[in-house]
Amino acid sequence: IGFGPYSSTVMSGGNELLEVELDSSLIFQENYCIHFYLNHVTYNLSCASTSAISVYLSNDTCQYSSVNWSAPPFIPQLTNDSGNYIIDTLNWHELKWMYNSTGGEKFITIGNFNSPATNSLYSYDACTGGSSTQAPYYFIDDVSVIKLPKLEAGRDTTIISSETATLNGNITETWPGMQFEWLPHTGLSNPYSLTPVAFPNTTTTYTLTVSCPTCNVPCLEDLRDTATITVNAVPPPPPAIFNIPALIV
Repeated sequence: IGFGPYSSTVMSGGNELLEVELDSSLIFQENYCIHFYLNHVTYNLSCASTSAISVYLSNDTCQYSSVNWSAPPFIPQLTNDSGNYIIDTLNWHELKWMYNSTGGEKFITIGNFNSPATNSLYSYDACTGGSSTQAPYYFIDDVSVIKLPKLEAGRDTTIISSETATLNGNITETWPGMQFEWLPHTGLSNPYSLTPVAFPNTTTTYTLTVSCPTCNVPCLEDLRDTATITVNAVPPPPPAIFNIPALIV
């Protein structure tokens, strides 16, 4: 669909927000990928674009209207970078976030949550001959909220120099095409295994990552966890114990 994140006062003003109910409520402390595409539409010689795109997830609907163009009374959890102007009129511009749920969220609302006084900070005139005072307009497509598996690198471990340890990586759900990698590769029997044998010479923090080229879930690349293997030098031998006979007086 199409929407106008904000309009100038000469065009009656207002922020259009998009809201839809999710298929099911989000689960407490689970990670989700929030993802969609935008395309900048030019019309009536308007070249205005904006970076003011945010996402608000709520347990209930937040339908809202204002006769004086005031900011909606909600604080979005996810916000586009203020310098990331969406100006492409030919291709689709991807926005994505990883979101840790507080539990019970059932609605997603997308749009500009800023007040009219700050809208100029997020506007940009994308071409010559147009005016940034006019209303930016966008098409939005493929909005998705996808629950992500939990990736765990396992516990930190302490070893003595020349000893080995196993990195106990784990993921709560595997999808066809998933690939795993530990970084750095140094001191690992197989950096692409979830449970490689580690034999580092010095204390090393290993980061477990996951990718899946066939899954079409871009936030998977943001999942990572770390495990540290602390390497201690060989301990010195215990002090010698001498038997000193008691002095009898």
